[in-house]
Amino acid sequence: MSARLDIRPYAAEPGLMVWAHWGTSDRLTVCFSGIGANDDAVQPYEFADTATNAGSDHALFISDTTRSWFNLPGLIEQVAGIVERFAAAVGARIVGTLGHSMGGHMAMLLPAFTRVDTAVGFSPQVSVHPDVVGDDTRWMQYRDKITSFRFRNVMDHLVPETRYIAMHGHHPRESYQCDRFEVRENMTHIIFPKVTHEVPQKLREQGNMRQVVWACFNGRNRRLRELLAPLNVSFRQPGETPVMPPSALIAAEGASQRLS
Repeated sequence: MSARLDIRPYAAEPGLMVWAHWGTSDRLTVCFSGIGANDDAVQPYEFADTATNAGSDHALFISDTTRSWFNLPGLIEQVAGIVERFAAAVGARIVGTLGHSMGGHMAMLLPAFTRVDTAVGFSPQVSVHPDVVGDDTRWMQYRDKITSFRFRNVMDHLVPETRYIAMHGHHPRESYQCDRFEVRENMTHIIFPKVTHEVPQKLREQGNMRQVVWACFNGRNRRLRELLAPLNVSFRQPGETPVMPPSALIAAEGASQRLS
C-alpha cells in the first residue's frame, strides 16, 4: 500500500471489501486483489500507484474476501453496480480493470457485466473449475470451498467491446492456466520466459510496472513491446499455440487409450 495516496474504505458487504481513490482525470481503474499472502480475513488492496496512475486517476480497489473467483452468488452484479455508480459520480469516461492471479481472473470477467474499455490480467486463471483445470492443484484450500461454479471458463465470457491483455509466465506449473487461454482478435497474450506466477514481481524488478499497464490501457502496442523487450517476452499469435483441452477431457481420453 502507498502511504502518500489517499485511499479510503468505500463499501463493505458480506464477501466484499471496497476502497476508493478520487483522482482528477476522467479515468477509472478497477483493481482486484488476489487471494492474499497471509490468509487475512480481508486481502489488502494491490497496485495502488499503478491503478491510480501515481494519484491522478480514480480507482476502486476490490477484494473478494471469500476467494470465490466471482462465483459467490450475486457478487459480480454487486461489484458492477458499485463500479457504475462510482464512475457516474466521478465522471469517468474511460474504465480499465487490473489484477493478479485471482484478481486478474476477476478483471477479465467484469467486462461481461459492465462497460470496461481494457482489462489487464497478470497470471490470471482461465478457470478454477475442476473439470477445466483439475490438473492445476494450486489454491485448493479456497477452490474446494466453492460449492457452485457460475463461471466455468473466462474465455466463455469475453465481450467484443473490451480489449483484453493477459500476461503469463512460461513454466510447467503455469501451463494448466496459460495454455488454456485462446488468442483472439481482442485478446493479447504475452508470455514471460523463466517466470512462474510472479509476473508483477518481474515488472517491479524492471521498474516499469505503471508504464506497462498504462501502455496497455492506452492501446500503445508499440510502446508496450518496447517496454517489455528487455524481458524477452513473446506475443502469442492466433492459432500459434494449440489450446490445451479441459482436464476432464484429457483424463477421459487417457482412460480410453488405456482401455483400448
